Amino acid sequence: MPQITRLSQQRKNNRVNVYLDGKFGFGVTLESALENHLKVGKELAQSEIETLRGKDFKDKIFAKLLNFASRRPHSQKEISQWFRRKEVPEELHQDLFNRLKNIGLLNDEEFARWWVEQRVHFKSYPAKMLKMELKGKGISDETIAKALSESDSVPEIDLAKKVLQKKFGSIPDVADIKQKKRVYDFLLRRGFSYDTIKKALRPEPVEGPRR
Repeated sequence: MPQITRLSQQRKNNRVNVYLDGKFGFGVTLESALENHLKVGKELAQSEIETLRGKDFKDKIFAKLLNFASRRPHSQKEISQWFRRKEVPEELHQDLFNRLKNIGLLNDEEFARWWVEQRVHFKSYPAKMLKMELKGKGISDETIAKALSESDSVPEIDLAKKVLQKKFGSIPDVADIKQKKRVYDFLLRRGFSYDTIKKALRPEPVEGPRR
């Protein structure tokens, strides 16, 4: 059986090069080398070599996946799309999903809550738009409803006004029919209803002088 004749740790990466009978055999993570008690003089059966090579291939993919998944929360559908882009073998998907879940980097409920909070705070999106986006992320109706119910409630009229002020600098005067159409079309594209738009554009009541 091939014998380990040298172990060389890479300087920049947490990896170890394994030499068999004087020639480079394969690379593994330092963790894998310790787990499998690799040391100079140890003999490895061909099946053990193939298992270590396969595990290393999976570890390399997981390292790249971890870099992607740790940038921000992701839904399971987004991770599946990453698998397709990177052409990750399908037989590895479930194990990689499980590894992400075990370290708290894959949870559709937490993702939905985070998404709602971010989109309401930074984009002032109404519930209709949030539902549409989350459906596109593969989130179930039940999870979406739960995330919306748990979010800090902001009246959609206030959200519409905030969007208008950001876009136009103030609540626009819609006396002109062309301007009115422009404003309505803009807010409808943002997911607001006709009723909400109408109320958001209604002039604030002017208080009379106190007696």
